[in-house]
Amino acid sequence: MRKKKRWKKAGAALLTLSLLIGNVQGLLTQAEECPAIVLEEQITEQCESDQDETEQILTETETKPETEKQSESQTEPETEKQSEAGRENRETDLTETESESESGNRTEETTESEKMESESESEKNTELESDMESESESESESESESESETEDLYGIAACAAGALTPSGKPIARAAGWSAVTEANRVSPNFLPVKFYPGISSLEIFNTSSQVVVGTTSNGRKYLYPKTTGQGGKFGAIYHKVLYSNYRWYDLRMTVTNYTSKIHYDGGGTMESYPFILMIPSAIEWRFIQSLGGLVMKCEFLDSVTGAVSQVNTRLQWWDVDSAQRFGLKTGDGSVAGKYYYSGSRLYVESGATMAGVKNLEVLTGPGEESETVDPKYCAAYELQNCSTYYMAIGPRDHINDDDYSYARSHIKDYNDRLKNGTAATIDSSQTLKQTDTSLTIIDTPAPEKMVSSDGSNWGTENSVASVSDAYWYQIRQFVPWQSSNAYYQSFSIEDQLPQGTEYVGNVHVIREEDGKNMTGNFAIELTNGRLKVTAGSGMPGNKELYGYHFLIRFQMRMVPSAMTPQYSGNTAFYSTQNKAVTIYQHKTGGAAVEKWSNEVTTRGSVNRVEQAAPEKYLDGVPGKTEKSLVLREDEILFCVRQNLPENGVAFLPQTVTMTDQLASCLELLETKVELQRAGSGFSAAGNAQIQNQDGQLTVQVPLTAEDNGGILQIQMRCRIRKGMDLSPWKQTTADGSVWIRIPNKADVTLQWNNGAPQSVSKSTNQAQANLRINHIRLTKKIQVDDIVWAHGNPVFTFTLTGTDAAGAKQSWHQAVEFTKNQVPEKGTTTLTADFVVPAGVYEASEEKTMRYQLEQITQIQNGTQQGARVRFDLNTGGDGSAVFSNQKTTDTEESHTALVRNKIGK
Repeated sequence: MRKKKRWKKAGAALLTLSLLIGNVQGLLTQAEECPAIVLEEQITEQCESDQDETEQILTETETKPETEKQSESQTEPETEKQSEAGRENRETDLTETESESESGNRTEETTESEKMESESESEKNTELESDMESESESESESESESESETEDLYGIAACAAGALTPSGKPIARAAGWSAVTEANRVSPNFLPVKFYPGISSLEIFNTSSQVVVGTTSNGRKYLYPKTTGQGGKFGAIYHKVLYSNYRWYDLRMTVTNYTSKIHYDGGGTMESYPFILMIPSAIEWRFIQSLGGLVMKCEFLDSVTGAVSQVNTRLQWWDVDSAQRFGLKTGDGSVAGKYYYSGSRLYVESGATMAGVKNLEVLTGPGEESETVDPKYCAAYELQNCSTYYMAIGPRDHINDDDYSYARSHIKDYNDRLKNGTAATIDSSQTLKQTDTSLTIIDTPAPEKMVSSDGSNWGTENSVASVSDAYWYQIRQFVPWQSSNAYYQSFSIEDQLPQGTEYVGNVHVIREEDGKNMTGNFAIELTNGRLKVTAGSGMPGNKELYGYHFLIRFQMRMVPSAMTPQYSGNTAFYSTQNKAVTIYQHKTGGAAVEKWSNEVTTRGSVNRVEQAAPEKYLDGVPGKTEKSLVLREDEILFCVRQNLPENGVAFLPQTVTMTDQLASCLELLETKVELQRAGSGFSAAGNAQIQNQDGQLTVQVPLTAEDNGGILQIQMRCRIRKGMDLSPWKQTTADGSVWIRIPNKADVTLQWNNGAPQSVSKSTNQAQANLRINHIRLTKKIQVDDIVWAHGNPVFTFTLTGTDAAGAKQSWHQAVEFTKNQVPEKGTTTLTADFVVPAGVYEASEEKTMRYQLEQITQIQNGTQQGARVRFDLNTGGDGSAVFSNQKTTDTEESHTALVRNKIGK
């Protein structure tokens, strides 16, 4: 009778479906004119109406005579009645079993090596359904008859299941949900987790001996608790599956709660534990709906530090149908948005409880199972500043109803095989995917422009050490994940290079997440100062473009001559601004879209290089600051040298002016002005203006840009004026030497085209011409008693002849005269003739004098006696001296004669 009753339910379901099909087909013709939500409401209302009508028909059909009813009732076994009573209490039983599920904390992690492989979309429910059907047949009273009959019943039950309304309400009616189509754009600021081949990995962890880590037929690992109380001890970590703000994040998923009992077909509950299988090459889970449900705590971890971290993420759930129920609630942060694809088949149940966890929002689908990736069975959550959320995976909707339950033997067999680690066929079990594939177009964000002075440290502003130094531009563009029908038709990034700059080169396109050089996948061209990087042929349709950040880097340089700086003091400031633009068009149509980047600024400055102090030197020899004159008539060549600083076009000296106050004892003979430009020798500055007024020499030279970095040289040829009293310049040294020292300095002023102060003056060092006063002192010594005053005053004459250092012949005469008032009363007396001579070699002698003759020459300094003469060599400096002593002769008839100093020159 139980079979007949189930046949009646199945018949009613089939009749309901038949009525539904007829009415829904009529409604579908209005689909193009009706919004999705309105159409959904109409279909739902029609379904409810049709179900009422069907129940009425069934009631009339099943009306029988009372005796027939009693007869049929008496044939039912007592056990069947007990089963019916058990079904009435199944919800109470399930609540009790769910309360047994416990939460725990994960204490350590066990890494399992996972085989990375792609998951075929065709691995769905086919294998499982055949398993369930064959296993449920083992409960039949007669194996040969029941096998066929039970298989038919499961087929009909599947049809009947479609007639029951899913829990909750259609998603189109649920609060907070929005419908989207391919024409919509959603924010790129919420990033889905993505399995990056070659970067991401899966790590299984388990710290409990009561949790089985089993292996499927293709080597994948699954986790199965053998008893209650293991929550928090097992799960998995997907490493590096979200890349945001230059950081990688992991997704740790810990099973915290799970059911321990499940309703089975026939009216009761039995022990059963859910397993979870994480796919090692995708963010995807496998489970079996008939074994129970579980809840996982999902946390985002900083991949480097392991710290729980808040992110903005988009959870995109695909393949939610009657085979599973999916629940979600956040641990922190907020739900910024929820959306579904227009025409969605999903239902939403708010405030639901799964595996003991309350206040979940649960999604489920209608009776049919989706065998393809159909957007009508997908939904998306946008979580803002969220580090933790809870994900629940439960059995199919209405599992507590016999027509949605599974055979006891089916449930027991799977639990036994999972417990023993031999569940080889669970690879093709129910699937739930958290994927990067989008329901609609993800809006492409604007590019991010950055600049760097060294290619390593990036920002929106930079300063170059030298205004002509190369620097780097970087354009960072995130290309969102898109479904293939929303791929780009064209995609390019362009940069109009700023005026006053030049492109240096070295364009590289790098994919940031894996560091792959993608330059060869893009066409790069520079036309009229516009750099264009275009996705190459086939690239817009290549998945390698989507879900990654791309870095375009190249070098630039400012060209100061093509820019106008701003001045402050003696500093010229240069700056240039730049933006980039991403231009793309989706293959779904529509006009091309431009997204402009932020603006970056590069700054450089030039400080005006002031002139160094000019140099004063002698005889055209830089560094020579003193010169000794041999003769008073010798020429003196004073030189001034001014290096003109190299400043570029920012600062150019307009004029250079030299002023030189010559000593009044000097006579200016000639002024010569020369310029030396870069790469050439000195040449006359033909436009120099020279003025000499009372010994103040002024030389002014206009300059051009070509003179930048050149050298100005001014030569002044002078000599000591004849007859000039040199006593103001006379100096006596500690050793008694006497010098004539003639110093000279100059001032040089540069007048600038820009900057402040506009003119700068600097003084030269001092150069000096020295004329040494050499002395040859000849002393006459006589006895006082030898003087006969009646004969007159004694007079003696010295002669000095020789050749000076210049090779000129020289001759001097000088006499000394003794007078009575100068001579002491007794002893000896002396008088000295002082000859001032240039350096040279000279001979000193004494002229013959009446009544005296030369007795001896003594006290010779810097000389040698040669008979009655003394030879003095003054080329090496120093003075000469000698004492000529005389004695009285008998020449009494002669008288003294007074003489004066005399010089005879050749």
